[in-house]
Amino acid sequence: MSEKKSIVRLNDDGRLHLKELLRKGTIPARRLRKAQILLKADESEGGEGWSDIRIMEALNARALSDPSESPARGVPIFS
Repeated sequence: MSEKKSIVRLNDDGRLHLKELLRKGTIPARRLRKAQILLKADESEGGEGWSDIRIMEALNARALSDPSESPARGVPIFS
């Protein structure tokens, strides 16, 4: 499970948008959690690049049996 199925690379605009969503605090909990996960998983130059396990521990998230079913990776946060 330590291997990532998908790599997250955000550009500056995407990272800024996610940080603004978190700062507002008026978005649904599921979208808030996705934003947190994407920011922690971001492996671009300005990102944190955390491992999946580290993110789960930090955010108290549960592990899924199949990482391809992850609610945050590969699913657009914007609607």
